[in-house]
Parts: sequence; structure tokens; C-alpha cells
Amino acid sequence: MVVIAIIKPKKNGIVINFEEKSELHNKGFQILESSKKVILTGVVKIDLNYDAGDRYYIIKNKEFEVKITIDKTNKSLPEVIETSKKVDSNYHKFRKGNLCLGSSIELWQGYIASNKSITKYIDQFIIPYFFRYCCIKEYGDFPVGEYSHGDGIREAYEDILGIKEKDKIISILEFYLGNKNMLCPCGSGLKFRECHYSQIHLKLSKVSKQVLKKDMKTLKKLKSKKFYKKFI
Repeated sequence: MVVIAIIKPKKNGIVINFEEKSELHNKGFQILESSKKVILTGVVKIDLNYDAGDRYYIIKNKEFEVKITIDKTNKSLPEVIETSKKVDSNYHKFRKGNLCLGSSIELWQGYIASNKSITKYIDQFIIPYFFRYCCIKEYGDFPVGEYSHGDGIREAYEDILGIKEKDKIISILEFYLGNKNMLCPCGSGLKFRECHYSQIHLKLSKVSKQVLKKDMKTLKKLKSKKFYKKFI
């Protein structure tokens, strides 16, 4: 007789299933779990190469110790701190030391699309972060693009929405989160619900409204900063 064990996720948040725990242990990660969070400690190994056409990037045998904190309430993304302190303090880090892996909407979309898989989060965001850093240290640049630190949130929404004007990006978010019966900010004369709503919803539906509201507030604050003038 074959017994199939079904592991159901806990109602109060994220659970790293048996397969992921096994994979993480095989990679040398230690897992500490409490009622509110899961903490992973271990080493991220970089052994990659990339053919950019005009240059071939090779990074071998680089290791970075990390601490990854996962909030079981799903209100925040996994927080990553590089505990080995090999990465320069001015390279894409927040004030408290956690790594800036990308724009919030980019990270949330990838995290949710992978069904909140922490192993995929490591592969998709954490390893590329260290790979880019190693390329900069060894080659002076990196082969793959990244968003600016500070203004990356605007750049991410430009790419996702296909809109360059900062005021229109803010208007789209305001309409998407608010009254959908107002006239669409695109100028078509139609209600937002009848015009761009379905198109925008396809691009933003995987991200919680709390994240979108926070990003909208950040975008509004960026409007007053001097470096923003170059995009006007």
C-alpha cells in the first residue's frame, strides 16, 4: 500500500514544504521557525557565466553568507541580510542593511508567481544580486540590467505599464485603487472601468493593494526630488 502525505499550508502564513526544506538543507541552510517567521541562515554560492556577446563574464567560487527572514503573515517580502559583509555598504542596500534586490512590484510579482517558493526567490533574485555585484568588482560592469537604487520604483512601473510620464503612472494607480467609474486618465473619454482597467488589472492583479498603495505614495514623494527632473 502506498501512503501519500498531503501537507496543507497553515492558515496563519507561509510554510516551507517538505521538498523545499530538503532542498534547502542540501544546500547547507539552517532553518529556524517560529509562529510568526522563518529564518534561514546559510551560504549563497555563485558559480556562473554569461555570454553578453561582446564580453564573456565568468564568476567562479564566490560565496556569501546570508540571513533570510520570511514573514508568515505575507505582509512583507523575504528580507535578506548579507552577514559575511563582503558586499560594499553603498551597493544596493537599505539603511538597516537588508539587500535591495529589485523594485517591490517586480519582487512581489515573481514571489507570488512562484507560489511563494523561497528556493525560487533565491534563484530568481538573490543569486542574480550577488552575480551582478561580482561582475562589477571583477569587470567594472555587469551583463544584465537592473533598476536604479532609489528611482527603480518608477523605472519598474514604466516597464510594467508601458507608460513613461510619471504623473500618468500615479493617475493609473489612483484610478486602479479608487473609483473606476471616473474618466480614464488616458483621455479616451471612457470610464476607467470600460477603458484601461482590464489591461492594467492583468499587469497588477498579482500584487496586493497594500503594496500598490505604498508604491504610489513613494512615487508621489519622488516627484519633489531634484534627480527626478531629468525624466521630465
